[in-house]
Amino acid sequence: MLITTVLIASRFVHYFGLMALFGAAVFQVIAFRPPHGGGPEGVDGLSVGLGRFLAGAGLASLVSACVWLAAAAAQVSDGPADAMNAHALFRLLTETSFGNVWALRLSLSLVLALALLARPRAPGRDLRGLALMGLAAVLLVSLAWTGHTQLREGAERWIHRTSDALHLLGASLWLGGLMSLGYILWPRDRSRAHDAAEMVATLSRFSALGYLAVALLVVSGVVNAEFLVGGVDHLVGTNYGRVLAAKLVLFTCMLTLAGANRFWIVPRLKSAGCGSAGCEATWMRRIRRHVLLEQVFGLGVLACVSVLGTLTPAASS
Repeated sequence: MLITTVLIASRFVHYFGLMALFGAAVFQVIAFRPPHGGGPEGVDGLSVGLGRFLAGAGLASLVSACVWLAAAAAQVSDGPADAMNAHALFRLLTETSFGNVWALRLSLSLVLALALLARPRAPGRDLRGLALMGLAAVLLVSLAWTGHTQLREGAERWIHRTSDALHLLGASLWLGGLMSLGYILWPRDRSRAHDAAEMVATLSRFSALGYLAVALLVVSGVVNAEFLVGGVDHLVGTNYGRVLAAKLVLFTCMLTLAGANRFWIVPRLKSAGCGSAGCEATWMRRIRRHVLLEQVFGLGVLACVSVLGTLTPAASS
């Protein structure tokens, strides 16, 4: 029970850190523009603050990868005592497909964490930003080479791996982007905050990412369900199915809030009839609440995913 709890917790932190990094990098490149189109003075507060958060996320993803490895070693060996057993860890890293992938992932996680800690600024629209985005993407996609995708053989395994990788990238675009969006909506230095017009433009660009993220999640989710669930009756008849059903409910809540933002709040902020400061403030408060709720539901989805990885797929029950 202890090993499973540690495994779930490490999975959650690892997913959170990588999704924050990849989503933030894509958000900065595609959706974000400096307040008032200004130079470095206008973006320093946002960039440094978000960069510190992402440096922490990078460090957390590295540490959680190490804890995940230790928990996996304990799980396949003689129990918690083997979590720190050098021989057990070495055998896992060198003699299993999981360990081979994890050795590479640990190396990349270390490079990513050091790069973020050395210069704690948000990834921008430059070579560094693209490199950080690429590293985070590789770390996310490589997760599809572990876990339940290993249950299949031949072409089915590659289809499942590809689908799982796309699912992870889609989730990161949405949830990771939401983290950056939330930071911009609640800047500590209010003099550097976006005004309503700038925020509407940012939200509109983020909506385009949202469409892509939802498309990736839905298509890959259907493919994954075919491999892992096997039938609607398994959604209620197995632990895996029940946790997956909870994940789908939370995803639907996120989708509802995102739709309200796109088709209700953003148009009101754009409308000429909402030109007063009081009206803008009212709708900006609503968008902040919606983004906060989306983040909460998104963390719930992440918790479900962390648990699902430790359960036997419904299709195999």
